[in-house]
Amino acid sequence: MAHENTADNPVKVIDAVSMVYARSLMELADEAGAVEDVADELTQLVDLIAATPDLSALLRNRAISAAARTRSIEAIFSGRVSDLTYRFLQVLNDKGRLDVLTTIHAAYVRLLKEKRGEVDVLVTSAQPLSDSQLQTVGQKVSAAIDGKAIVSANVDESIIGGLKLRIGDKQIDGSVATQLQNIKRDIIARGRESIRSNARPSPSTGEAVGIPNDSAHCDQGSERRAKAKPASAAVRNFAMRRGGSDGSTRQTRAPANSAPQKQAIESASKRARTATELSKARGVRRKASRHAIARSANSR
Repeated sequence: MAHENTADNPVKVIDAVSMVYARSLMELADEAGAVEDVADELTQLVDLIAATPDLSALLRNRAISAAARTRSIEAIFSGRVSDLTYRFLQVLNDKGRLDVLTTIHAAYVRLLKEKRGEVDVLVTSAQPLSDSQLQTVGQKVSAAIDGKAIVSANVDESIIGGLKLRIGDKQIDGSVATQLQNIKRDIIARGRESIRSNARPSPSTGEAVGIPNDSAHCDQGSERRAKAKPASAAVRNFAMRRGGSDGSTRQTRAPANSAPQKQAIESASKRARTATELSKARGVRRKASRHAIARSANSR
């Protein structure tokens, strides 16, 4: 939670209209040699309006006519402020701008500080700074900007540690919270870049770097399956044409009038019969060999 110090907020948002009125007033005050006096009178007026709700309502209530407000301004301020300040209030009344008097005052103070070579500096810390620490910050900033730093303090526990400086309209963020956010963004960016790099094709193989190539494993599996089932490709093709692996005949047969397919089927059938006969012959030879061995053993 942020806690702001000082009654005069150096970073108050000032609109362009208020700055125009403040600049015009300062030019007139500068010509009259009353820049400081007008600043003091504006400060007293703003404080009086803030402390007097009836006066604030009088100046801000648009239901009151400009003529009635003119008489009220004359009765309240004539002879109590400088002629320049009094006429300025009447101009604001005529233009319907009395409701921005507070902002005009802030703009005038800012222009006055610029004229003096002063710069507002807002120091934000996680814990309150001592007067000596604020003085040290002011001295360092004054040396850096070659001017006079007017320092005010602000406490914001969410920054965790470090300091945030607002110098005029510029901000320097040295907070721990911001540094952690920067580190987090850097880690995320590097992770995404690493993923993109690993997904790029390798110049030599054309495969994605870092992604395992499963084709070799598939080839090895195919070889093992081929060894486990020594039937020739033609026999497997013939079996697939004749029916499914479950013995069904739902597989579509080749048209009878297709000569190339007939030849392929006949060739496959012939090779299948040959393979079957060879297998039977090898079985007969193995059986005869076992009988011969048994007879030899019995004769001994």
